[in-house]
Amino acid sequence: MITVESDINQIHQDFADCSKTRPLPASQLAAYDRRNPANGLVLDLIDKCPFFMDKIDSTSKTLSKNSANLFLTNQVRQMVKELLVGQYSMQDDAFEAKAKQLLRSSEDERYKRELEKFVAYINHVTEKFPVWKEMAALPEGTPRNKVTEKRSEGWVCLMATGLVIIGRIGHELFKNQHKDWQSYADKLGTIDWHKNAHLWDDNIIQNGKVMTQQGPVKGAVDKVRIKIGLPLKELERAKAA
Repeated sequence: MITVESDINQIHQDFADCSKTRPLPASQLAAYDRRNPANGLVLDLIDKCPFFMDKIDSTSKTLSKNSANLFLTNQVRQMVKELLVGQYSMQDDAFEAKAKQLLRSSEDERYKRELEKFVAYINHVTEKFPVWKEMAALPEGTPRNKVTEKRSEGWVCLMATGLVIIGRIGHELFKNQHKDWQSYADKLGTIDWHKNAHLWDDNIIQNGKVMTQQGPVKGAVDKVRIKIGLPLKELERAKAA
């Protein structure tokens, strides 16, 4: 069967629908399947945040250490899981169902409000993280080789695990309705995000290796909460959850 479409979004949707017959990489599904608002959030964040814009790989299963792209689409999706529900490990089917329950569709006002908050948070953090701000300003072409250089330096905030941590903090700020969330985001920018910093010892960095399991990530988030001065009652509530 040959299908001819003139709308690029419908072409992408047809491509994603093919995954029901032949499995496709998660990053490709996240990039092309817009039927669910969960994917819409991922794509809209990439389009509206200079840090992500034109620097995301939507076709590969893994990201080469020499890639000029910052992340895979699926890694941005993990951050969106954190921002929306506070759980990057949630299975995709469950997450998509939850996104539909919370946001209905990309045309719904609830979707637009959440997107606006998440874009504001990521763009604010970008201004406060020197390495993010530098990456956001890189033009296309040879200047993007700087991405590879910075990745090799070992910045946690340039790792998928770092996106998860930053997303979790954003989720808690919005969930608990902090009107002054920008002040906490400012403090995120004062943290030493290099993997050799003591903050990451014995949680996500163990024996020089990056840990991605839920336990180490939770330990890192707890330390970040304390570092930026989130109220103790929220720290205790998070631990109880």
